[in-house]
Amino acid sequence: MAGLIVTDLDGTLLDRRGRVSPRNRAALAAARAAGWHVAIATGRTWRESHRATDCVAEDALFIGAGGASLHEAGSGRTIATMTVDARDALDLAHAIIAHGHRAHVLVDPDRAGHDYFFVGTAELDAATRWWLAEHPISSRDWEAAPEDALAHLEGAVLRVGTIGIDDGIAPVARDIEARWGTRLAVRHWSALTAEEAIGSRTHMLEVFSPRADKWDRACEAARRLGIAGLPIVALGDGLNDLSLVRSAAIGVAMAALGLNTWWQRVALVLAGIPISLFVNILRVTSLGLLSIIDPNLSAGEFHSMIGLVWLVPAFLMFLGAMWVIRNLVIDEADA
Repeated sequence: MAGLIVTDLDGTLLDRRGRVSPRNRAALAAARAAGWHVAIATGRTWRESHRATDCVAEDALFIGAGGASLHEAGSGRTIATMTVDARDALDLAHAIIAHGHRAHVLVDPDRAGHDYFFVGTAELDAATRWWLAEHPISSRDWEAAPEDALAHLEGAVLRVGTIGIDDGIAPVARDIEARWGTRLAVRHWSALTAEEAIGSRTHMLEVFSPRADKWDRACEAARRLGIAGLPIVALGDGLNDLSLVRSAAIGVAMAALGLNTWWQRVALVLAGIPISLFVNILRVTSLGLLSIIDPNLSAGEFHSMIGLVWLVPAFLMFLGAMWVIRNLVIDEADA
């Protein structure tokens, strides 16, 4: 019985050069030959994924912008979006500009005619300039939002954010989290740069609709493909993959691919042993305490739910272990 395989790109399907290796292409081809559907789920847009979409079938589905959009993989045509209100998007842009950054407003190109509106007069950071040069992205610059900005943005905004060095982005993230965190999904993490696939000091701030979620779009993709109810296998490496990996029938966290040397990868695998033992002890302990209150709380669906809940701290500890192991080594170029 086949189903749907959903894979992230950066740190998962793509190598450090941003390409799909021949072995990964062969693995996906074998999965399709065995009857599996394959979908991509990434924080990138469809155009930013142009080097990877050819490894899935023409009629496959593509989940973009961290779950804010669903597209035909072959053509890029937008099927569904989870958008940020246009007024909220403009207010977010003004807040980012007030902190001295350029606001990056990602929009649905089928609706807005562009991929990005860059708002403000601050210089684009080096990582953004490199990204724009690497991909066939259509963008428009606004020094200030025009009078008809709402008309351009209505029903089209997938994400609002900015990119910069971590120390400069952190205050913006705190401000936006305090003002919009109860209504919108605010995410802040390291960005992909020309030198580093993950773990960079260049950070992204991203604000989405709270309904933008890779797992929800994966379930929608399964329904549209006519395979709802069949197993979903998910592969990912980042926090925006957490709900996807946690909720799938089989979830694979690809954290080891963020480490450069063989001994770091071995160390990460070994670190997973005490983490799994520790979290399992906590899981059993919590179930035991709950069974004292009500024996039904340690059985059935609630038992399974507790196991899923403990996956969250386990995954975070695993990512923390990866961060420690990565930073045990200082590259000569950084010394």
